Amino acid sequence: MSPSELAKSYDAIAHVWQEPHLQTNGIVPFERALRFTQNDGHALDIGCGSSGRFLDLLMQHGLRWMDSMC
Repeated sequence: MSPSELAKSYDAIAHVWQEPHLQTNGIVPFERALRFTQNDGHALDIGCGSSGRFLDLLMQHGLRWMDSMC
C-alpha cells in the first residue's frame, strides 16, 4: 500500500475516533504507563490521535509534549 493509499484509508475512518464512547479507549493502560514517568519531563506523541485524550493526560501529569507531526 502506498503512503497516499494509506492516508486515504485513515481519512476514511477518522470520524469514528471522534465518537464519544471511544474517548476513554486506552486511557487505563496509558495511565498505568504514566506511573513510570517523572512529572517534569517531556513526552513525544507518536500516536497521531485525533481526540487529544492522551495529550490531556500528559499535561495532567506535568509532562510537556512534542508532536511527531505524523
